[in-house]
Amino acid sequence: MAWHWQKVKGRAKRTGRVDVPRLLLRVPENEISLVGHSLGARVTYYALQSLHDSGQTVQNAVFLGGAIRRNKSGWPRAGNAVRGQLVNVYHRDDRVLYWIYRMGEGRPARPCGIRPIELPTANLTNIDCTDVATRGPTNHWAYQHPAVLTQC
Repeated sequence: MAWHWQKVKGRAKRTGRVDVPRLLLRVPENEISLVGHSLGARVTYYALQSLHDSGQTVQNAVFLGGAIRRNKSGWPRAGNAVRGQLVNVYHRDDRVLYWIYRMGEGRPARPCGIRPIELPTANLTNIDCTDVATRGPTNHWAYQHPAVLTQC
């Protein structure tokens, strides 16, 4: 399990750092928003860092149940690549994310999909959807609930 998790994390990082910025260079629009769920949030995180390093920005970024540590040192760089809102939607009772993240990392789970991101920036909004979204074994998909999406 841990080996597979590390492999998937590496792919998400590479996709975010290399593929997404290349793709965005080909898009003529200026008002681009990135939205990522679970490992897709990890792709978004690394894409934002890469965009910041190259002087590019996006309008907004939304993390839904993100499988990325909320206390990583790269959050300021990621946040600076967002002109508008950086939104973190988390579910305190997301058991799927908690256990998969914990087993893959081999340490207590602290991803941004379970707790707020602590970043001193005005454009960050943390949204706790625990009380809005369905509880239960499938709550990792609760971010699709219309009441959650309307808050983003």
